[in-house]
Amino acid sequence: MESLRFAYAAAQEKAELAIERAARVKEAAWARFNAEQNQREATEARLQATLDDNRREQTKLREEYQRLQAANTQMSEAQRTAQTEQRKQLEALEK
Repeated sequence: MESLRFAYAAAQEKAELAIERAARVKEAAWARFNAEQNQREATEARLQATLDDNRREQTKLREEYQRLQAANTQMSEAQRTAQTEQRKQLEALEK
């Protein structure tokens, strides 16, 4: 009977240790999960900030491109006007 009590106590102690070990493993797993989740969220926030910066830069570049296109159009028109004037002056000199 004494050996049965001893075996029961030993088994109970092993079970308690296993439960404690399982609890530590579970706690460590949750800690890793939470750390990874926090890291993912931080990465997502950095990526979103970079995306926002890129969109702002793209908007600025698009606006600059449109300004340059408008300036190019004006310069082309001015060049045509100057060429027309030069032709008229040349024709007037030839007469």
